[in-house]
Amino acid sequence: MSQTTSSQPEAHWRDWTIIGLRALFVIGAGLITVIQRTQETPTLVFPSEAFNDVLIACAIGLGLIALLSGITLIRSIRPFMIYALVAVDFVLAGLFVVVSNAQPLIWIEIVVYLAITGLLRLGIMLGGINALGIVAAGLGAMIYLAGQTSQQVDFTPYVLPLTLATILITGVGVWMYMQDGLGSNEQRNLRKLAKERDQQVREMRERGKALTELTNILGGTLNFRKVLEAGLEIGLKMSIPQAHQRTVAMILLYDERERLYVSHSRGFTQAEELSFKPTFADEGILHKALTEAEAVILNKEVYRDPSLKPIGVFNVMRSVVCIPLRARYDNFGVMIVASTQENAFAQDQIDTMNAVGVQITIALQNATLYNNLLNEKERIMEMEEDARKALVRDLHDVPTQTVSAVAMRLRIAQRMFEKTPQEVPAELHEIEQITLRAVEEIRHVLFKLRPLALESKGLIAALEELAEKMKKTFDQNMTVKMNPQIEEILDEGKAGALFYLIEEATNNARKYAEASLITVQGGVHNDEIIIKIADNGKGFDSDAVNANYDSRGSFGMVNMKERAELLNGTLNLKSVVGKGTVITITIPLEVTRMMTHPDKIQKQVNHTKLAVSARNMRP
Repeated sequence: MSQTTSSQPEAHWRDWTIIGLRALFVIGAGLITVIQRTQETPTLVFPSEAFNDVLIACAIGLGLIALLSGITLIRSIRPFMIYALVAVDFVLAGLFVVVSNAQPLIWIEIVVYLAITGLLRLGIMLGGINALGIVAAGLGAMIYLAGQTSQQVDFTPYVLPLTLATILITGVGVWMYMQDGLGSNEQRNLRKLAKERDQQVREMRERGKALTELTNILGGTLNFRKVLEAGLEIGLKMSIPQAHQRTVAMILLYDERERLYVSHSRGFTQAEELSFKPTFADEGILHKALTEAEAVILNKEVYRDPSLKPIGVFNVMRSVVCIPLRARYDNFGVMIVASTQENAFAQDQIDTMNAVGVQITIALQNATLYNNLLNEKERIMEMEEDARKALVRDLHDVPTQTVSAVAMRLRIAQRMFEKTPQEVPAELHEIEQITLRAVEEIRHVLFKLRPLALESKGLIAALEELAEKMKKTFDQNMTVKMNPQIEEILDEGKAGALFYLIEEATNNARKYAEASLITVQGGVHNDEIIIKIADNGKGFDSDAVNANYDSRGSFGMVNMKERAELLNGTLNLKSVVGKGTVITITIPLEVTRMMTHPDKIQKQVNHTKLAVSARNMRP
């Protein structure tokens, strides 16, 4: 690359340097001409009329140099300075060759000086043209002088100087060519490196902008749909951009049947998206990413992966990265980014996508928890309303009727007092018994609302007191066999929730089972608390009841299942007509299980309560 394409500040100072060299040339050429003339004619004294042509030539030369300076100072016409320099060199060469009377030594000095300095400023191409023009101007001046004297030009004295000039100019030209070639290679490499750096900077800026947008979305919304769309946009920007490259991205979430489905995607056609049916193979990229909780990369033979092999979209892909959407022990799904380019994802890009995956999962958790909170609020309001209805029903069914019976018997006693006074003591005794029974019934209702024994003595004592009240109030036999370890494991809140769950189950058995005995048993087995409430009553068709209990919206089974979920547990009901009913409550000991059976947690990670809640938010 020629030196004329150098940076503007450098070219500016080169212009001033060449102007200075030209000024020195004019002064030097004038002095040499004066010295040469005084040596040839010792009687000549400077200054005199014999040197007027030298002074005029110097004045013209300095005027041209002033013109170059003016061009350099004016920004709008500064780029034309190099072309003006070529013209000035032609004039200076011819002018001083004529003034020096074409002396061979002075001729070689003029031509070589102007040609070489011109090469240094103008570069190999324009400098070469300038050198040829200077030589032509010198030769033309020689021919002009010969014409003035009407003599034939004798080139013999100029052969050696012209040869030396040609060698010097050619040597400098070759050197400039080599330097220009090497400089061009270096400049090309520098430009290539600068272009790559600029591209990297632009990519980093785009990623930073996308991450900032994602952060703003995470901080400003609980809409998980917007979060997923922002995550996909970042995923598309992670691959190294290349011409004719196709990059696609999608987010797979679990549905209600524990199967992955395409929640959001970018770069796929509608037909490709509809045909996407991922296979959760044990050796595949999906299984590895979900179980190992880290990004998995595939390059080249993507179509051989068992998870992606059945999907025609990935037959043309050469790079795939699978990011798990996982936080602690909750798996929500994966984010897949694929490219038709091999090795499309650098390590820093994968690290960024990992961070994005974590942020997406956290956002999913927040959105899920927020929706769960709203649902829980509605459910609590419904439970409070149902509890009020149940309390009204309990008060109406037993204590209210008993008190009404007391009032009725009192009226009967009043009439007996008038007609048969001897029967009044027996009637009053009966009224006393009914009143005591009403008191017990009211105490039982109050015990259901707030069992003081649960707070003061613990779960087992409260259950035993419940059994006593069952016997005393309703003549219902109930036995309690609980492992004391349960009280050590459960905190006060969970113990209360478990008590109300058992109380609800035993109360339903008392009302509807017509059982002679209700048994409550509890223990710890395989890091789980297992509670069984059994009765020997008439039983019922449990399959039919379980099939439509949710739609019935009753306070019985639905309420018990919800109480079990509050304990992160499950409730299972089995009943056979004529053989009684068994309700089994299983509560996992999560902390203990995490420490002793991490593999078990790993395999069951997709079934955690939070992940199940997220699946219910499927758009």
